[in-house]
Amino acid sequence: LDALPGQLFQGRVSSIAAQGVKEENIVTYEVAISIEDANPALKPMLTANIDIVTQKLEDVLTIPLEVLRVEKGDDMVDVLVHGEPQPRKVRVAFRTDTQAVVTKGLQEHDRVVKPTFKKDSPHAS
Repeated sequence: LDALPGQLFQGRVSSIAAQGVKEENIVTYEVAISIEDANPALKPMLTANIDIVTQKLEDVLTIPLEVLRVEKGDDMVDVLVHGEPQPRKVRVAFRTDTQAVVTKGLQEHDRVVKPTFKKDSPHAS
């Protein structure tokens, strides 16, 4: 809200428009939010550009999706061990468009590398 810069509000999404409006290659959706413990300065029908946080994760280990692969239904990464990539099974709790949150199989200082496919690998072209 331009009228209340820096203010954070908690609320629940009560409705989302079924169709967005495209303007200059950006699609926006009208969303109605019921604010909890509303500030008296908030008035009905105000408009705002907002970020909706659906989940906040702190102190988690993340890796780029490009280093993650699936083998026989398991999430796998290649970790450098003595300078050589070694496959390792990991447990992924959450994915974004670019990152994966790993909850098992890696430690903070492990060096993960992009997977390489050997010629005799079923993934090779």
